[in-house]
Amino acid sequence: MPTKKKSRTYFESRQMERMTAVGAVTDTTARIWLRSDLPGEVSVTVQPKGKPALRQELPVLTTDTDADLTQAVLVNNLSPLTEYRYEVRRVAGNRLLGKGRFETFPAIDADTPEKVSIALMSCHQPFGDDGKRCEKRMRLLKLTPAILRENDVKFILLAGDQIYSDVPSDRSLFYRHYTKKWNLSAGESIMDWGSPAVRAAFQERYRIFWEMKEVKHLYANYPCYPILDDHEIMDDWGAMDIHSSPKLARIRKGAREAYVDYQGSRAVPRKKQLPPSFDYSFSYGNIGVFVFDLRSQRRAGKDHRLYGNDQYARFRTFLTRNQHKAVLLIMVSVPVVHLPEWLSDVGAALLGHKVDFPDHWSYHKNRPDRDRLLSTLSRHKKLFPDQKIILVSGDVHLGCAFSLKWPGKGDQPLIYQFTSSAISNRTKKIFTEFLKAPLGLAGKIKLKGGVKVKTRLLDPVEDLENPFGGLNIGMIDVHRNGRSASINLRLIGYEEGASSYRDFFRSRLL
Repeated sequence: MPTKKKSRTYFESRQMERMTAVGAVTDTTARIWLRSDLPGEVSVTVQPKGKPALRQELPVLTTDTDADLTQAVLVNNLSPLTEYRYEVRRVAGNRLLGKGRFETFPAIDADTPEKVSIALMSCHQPFGDDGKRCEKRMRLLKLTPAILRENDVKFILLAGDQIYSDVPSDRSLFYRHYTKKWNLSAGESIMDWGSPAVRAAFQERYRIFWEMKEVKHLYANYPCYPILDDHEIMDDWGAMDIHSSPKLARIRKGAREAYVDYQGSRAVPRKKQLPPSFDYSFSYGNIGVFVFDLRSQRRAGKDHRLYGNDQYARFRTFLTRNQHKAVLLIMVSVPVVHLPEWLSDVGAALLGHKVDFPDHWSYHKNRPDRDRLLSTLSRHKKLFPDQKIILVSGDVHLGCAFSLKWPGKGDQPLIYQFTSSAISNRTKKIFTEFLKAPLGLAGKIKLKGGVKVKTRLLDPVEDLENPFGGLNIGMIDVHRNGRSASINLRLIGYEEGASSYRDFFRSRLL
C-alpha cells in the first residue's frame, strides 16, 4: 500500500469518503454497494416506499482495507415492480454512509411496463488541464438528476470510462512527476510498483472522480450496469503489444482489482480470484442485455483478439436463452461501426498508436472478431426477425445512431447501433466536427466470406442532429406491443448558456 502523501494537489484534495450505489436488481433481489471511511459494523436497511412495517435490516462487517472498505450486499425477499428506499449507516456513531431508492424488475416478460426508458452513459472526465473541476464539463451532470427522474429511467448502462487513469495529463498515474508523491520504496513510477500499490492508486482515482454529488446521486438511485474500458486501465488498453508484456502485468491486475472494488462487484458477486473476463448478462422483463468485456482478454500481436472464446460462447448461450425477448441490448464499450476500414488501416500505418486507429473494430487485425460477432447476430436475427437488436456503446466522444442491413432479397437482418459519449469529457467543437466527418463514410462493412453489410446513419426526426458532438446522455425508449416492441433512440444534451435540456437527436419509431 502507498504511504500517505506528504501533500495533496488541488486535484487530489476533494475525495469521496462515503458512498452507496444500487447495483444489479432482479424481481426479488438488489445489490447495494457501499464505501465506508472507517472499518467496522454497518447497517443496511431496506423497505418498500411508505411501508415501514416491511423494513429489512442487514448487519454488515466492513473490514477489507485491501478493497478500500468497499462492499456489496445482496438484499433478498423483495417484491417485483416495487419502489424501495434504503439507508446505509455505520453503527458506531450512527454515521450515514448514503441512502437512495430503486425499483425492482418485472417477474415475467408479460409484466414489462408499456414503456421502459434506459439511460446510456460513458466517458466521465470532469477536470480541466489544471486539475480543477470544470464547470462546462459538469453542466450535463448537473442536469442528470432531472433527466433521469423526468424520463422515469429504469436502469443505466455505463459503457466504460467512468474514471480516467491518464487524464489530466500531468496528473496521470503514468506520469513519474505525479506518482513520485506516493513516496514508495519500490520507485517513483507506477511501473515499478506491485499490484497492491497499483490497486490503491486506482482506488484513489475512483474517489477523486466520484466525489461530486451528481455522480453520487445517479449511482445511489438507479440500478447501474458497468463495464471496463481502456481509461479504467490505460488509454487504448490491449491494442499494443506492450500491454501483454510482463512489465504491465501488475498494472493490469491492480486496475482490474480496483474495477471490481468500485464497479464490478455491483453487477456480479466478487470472487476470490479475478475472472478472465468481466462479461455478464441480465434481463428486465422482455428486454435482455449482454455486456461484453473488450479489455480484459484483449491481446495484440501473434494471438490478436478482442475477446476470448469463452466470452463468445457465453454470448451465444445468451442469444439462445433469450430468443423470446422482444429486445436485445448488446453493450460493447467501443462502437462496432465507426471509422471506415481503409481509414483505420491507413491511419494506423501512418500514425501507429499516436491516434487510436488500432483500437477500432474496423482495424484489419480486429476484423475477425468483428465479423464473428456480426455474423452470429445475422444468423440469430434471421431466425427471430421480429426481435429488436441494438448494439450500445460509448468511448468515442460522439453520440450517434446507425442501422446495419445485410444485402439480399426479402427481409434481411436489420440491427441498430447506438452510441452515447461523453457525459462530462467535453471536447471542443472544432474537434467534434473533425470526429464527425468519417462517420458518413463507413458505408459498407465487408465481412469474411465477402458479405457486405450496409451501414447508415439514422435520419433524425425534425431538424435534429446525427451525429451529435456535445455532451450527451443516451436514452433508449422501449414501447411494448404485446410480445414485440418498438424503440426510440434519443440523445439528450443541453443548450449553451441555458439551464435546460432537450433532445438533440431522436429517431423515428423503430
